[in-house]
Amino acid sequence: MPQLRRWTRIKVDFRVRLCWELEGQLQRQVVRATSLAAGGMAVLSPSRLPVGTPVELEFTLPNLGREFRLFGKIRSGRGFRYGLEFFNASDEELHILARFCGDNFVEQV
Repeated sequence: MPQLRRWTRIKVDFRVRLCWELEGQLQRQVVRATSLAAGGMAVLSPSRLPVGTPVELEFTLPNLGREFRLFGKIRSGRGFRYGLEFFNASDEELHILARFCGDNFVEQV
């Protein structure tokens, strides 16, 4: 049975600044986004990112120049590829991300 997703996912290739805490120390790294949806993204990271780790992400959408600063959580990891879910995206940010990914965002009531 195919996995159903809430958002359309597209392939991308841009830099993401990632921050997280590990053993009380703030970690910072620039990683590569490989796919994007309004609700999250996949990144490639040489560092181990435990599932469940809260992260702060900063990125600029290509061709739009729109900067995002979002909070999220590591939801999955396989090898160097990690899936992140966004948590604090505003309705405006969701609209922009959804449009960028080709979704028709409908605000949920």
